Amino acid sequence: METKKAVLCDDDKTTALIIRRLLAKIGFSVFIAGNGEEGLALIHAEKPQLLILDLDMPVKNGIAVLEDLQSKSVADLYTIILSSHEDQKVHDQVQALGAKEVVVKPFTPAALVKKVKGLIKEGKI
Repeated sequence: METKKAVLCDDDKTTALIIRRLLAKIGFSVFIAGNGEEGLALIHAEKPQLLILDLDMPVKNGIAVLEDLQSKSVADLYTIILSSHEDQKVHDQVQALGAKEVVVKPFTPAALVKKVKGLIKEGKI
């Protein structure tokens, strides 16, 4: 079985490390980026199946990353947004830009991994 790859774009290092550890337990190689520019570089280098993307980051935010990815038409990249924004307009905007899911902060990393397991089982990742 081929190892799945994920890029985790979040400037909160503690959260990123916890999520990486949990995703590794279910078979992912996880690459962490602290901002959007680093994330885009990892996406293009590693060709992951999963992107977990925080919206509020330095250098290049999550919306700018989604816009860049949309213009590059990255195939087979399932994107989950991490956001403290509960505004439906923001959710609609990120989904229009290609994100499949929005997870509102605060969330538990275990709940996020459970969601990823479900996506794998459904064949979406």
